[in-house]
Amino acid sequence: MAAPPRPTEDSFDLYYGLYKYNPAARTELDRLEASFAAIRARLDACEAAETADAAAAAADKPASTAAAAADKADATAAAVDKAAAAPAADAPNGGGAELRAAV
Repeated sequence: MAAPPRPTEDSFDLYYGLYKYNPAARTELDRLEASFAAIRARLDACEAAETADAAAAAADKPASTAAAAADKADATAAAVDKAAAAPAADAPNGGGAELRAAV
């Protein structure tokens, strides 16, 4: 017996229903946004460190400036990671475990 075909596009109504009837949906969206912010902060940190390294090499200066920029960026990324993890404690079942179990 063949499996029925799966839809390739879900309607917005499906996503709205999941949002409306899932009490952890808002928390999950907040955690997703915080995770994207953490990724962006880490990417920005890497770019800042590379830029500082290139500037230090071009100026023939020690790379301590680059290390300081990388440390500051790492601290920012760690703070964003901590903020992303915080809402999970408030969510029922660890922030969407019901939805993950249903999938």
